[in-house]
Amino acid sequence: MVRHEAGGGHAAEGYAKADRESRGSRFATSGPGATNLITPICDAMMDSVPVVFITGQVRTELLGTGRFSRRPTRSGSRFRS
Repeated sequence: MVRHEAGGGHAAEGYAKADRESRGSRFATSGPGATNLITPICDAMMDSVPVVFITGQVRTELLGTGRFSRRPTRSGSRFRS
């Protein structure tokens, strides 16, 4: 259990690096929780570390209405591999 999503993301990456047979994984909430994972995601991609990140997202019709998070998770982190 960690106090911040980024710390958990880096911990998942460290787990995957330490145990080369496994993949690290991390769950986060939508909005700020997903945004806080961007740095660990980029770090894992740059080091070619197999980590699975899963985030929540509100229904499409609720995006931009001021409920939950105002930003779609995908457009905040346009990753291409």
